[in-house]
Amino acid sequence: MTFQTIENDVIDILKHNTDARADDMTLYSAYVWSKVQGKGMGAGWLQHIFSDRRARVMMGIAPYESVSRIRRKVQFHYAELRPTEEVRAEKKALEKKYRAYAKGVKA
Repeated sequence: MTFQTIENDVIDILKHNTDARADDMTLYSAYVWSKVQGKGMGAGWLQHIFSDRRARVMMGIAPYESVSRIRRKVQFHYAELRPTEEVRAEKKALEKKYRAYAKGVKA
């Protein structure tokens, strides 16, 4: 999987799902669902939660971005909750690739 592949998937979803344009969780849900669809996994309540912002709010489910930001803050303050050095090295390498991608540099 490459950033370009993900970008293509996201573009396709945004073209066909106007709700996903305003709600990243809806976008993420559509992305995940596109990856698992046809693999014997049912949607059920999970799809409802991922695609209905009001349902998430009523159930107290935080948006992906909030959870991600809070994770970063917690890991900043609590070293014991950080990933291993190997994982951090992998993330650093991936971040470097993303920065190049964001700048339009071909890998």
